Amino acid sequence: MRQYFGAAILGFFVLYLYFEGSIQAYSSHPVIFGFLILLMLLTTLSIGLVFNRIEKASHSYPLFGKEALIDFLSVFLGAILTFFLSVYLEVNAVLASGLIGTLAAIFSKPYAVAIFCGSFLGMSSPEVFDVFPFFVATVLASSIYVTAKDVFNGFGGKLGTIALSGCFIATLIHSEPLLEGSLYGFEYSLLIIATAFLGAVISNLLNIRFSQGAVFSSSGMTLAIVMFGASFVGMSNRKVLGNEALVGLTGVVFGVLFVVTAHALGGLGDKLGTLALSSVLAIYGAYFLYTHFPKGVETHE
Repeated sequence: MRQYFGAAILGFFVLYLYFEGSIQAYSSHPVIFGFLILLMLLTTLSIGLVFNRIEKASHSYPLFGKEALIDFLSVFLGAILTFFLSVYLEVNAVLASGLIGTLAAIFSKPYAVAIFCGSFLGMSSPEVFDVFPFFVATVLASSIYVTAKDVFNGFGGKLGTIALSGCFIATLIHSEPLLEGSLYGFEYSLLIIATAFLGAVISNLLNIRFSQGAVFSSSGMTLAIVMFGASFVGMSNRKVLGNEALVGLTGVVFGVLFVVTAHALGGLGDKLGTLALSSVLAIYGAYFLYTHFPKGVETHE
């Protein structure tokens, strides 16, 4: 039952992000609006496929047990360390997350994924969270991680969506206002999309071709926020995005979503991961339809 609950939480926030982007595009970009609606439908299909496969999935551990507790504490630790580096030592938030992720991959590999998930939460802005609301968000995200551990595996951006879920629920509990994002011009939007394409492909090459591992490959992408976020797309495995062409296409979708949702959910960690998961699910759904669409019947004369 917990797997369904975890999948529902992540699926809700993915679709919520599409909803925010669609509202922004409705009046000013009708073509983009139609594109987003198509992506949302494809994403909904993918979420349905994830739900359908839950019964067939092998479950890694019981909800209340030693391993679940270790994962909970690992997420909690990653969040606290990253927030401390970012807020109190004034390290750039992206760099702080990358540093914690890299150190976890080197020195604590069995728990690196959970720690890296927590590091995304630690990227939250202190303008949104003071200490106690951040503590609540960390507890929520750690709980969601344990609940959703067995779903959306292999989909890049899952960890960031877990972090954003905890943050968003905490802002509702404490009535914390979110930050307003920026709107981008056409030329700069194209630059963002190109950067996202490169970030996704490079991360995937490191992850798959050079066997550096998903956490390590993403942690190194700290030159720009867009590339860092798009690198989460590259964390997807080959069962989800089968080749570099699909990864690159997903990176383009990430760039588009980044532009149209720039106004939404400002200050929360990690919106970037949610953008990545949204993009991956859309392309996964499209590829599923392509591979299962009837190709026609051959005739022999």
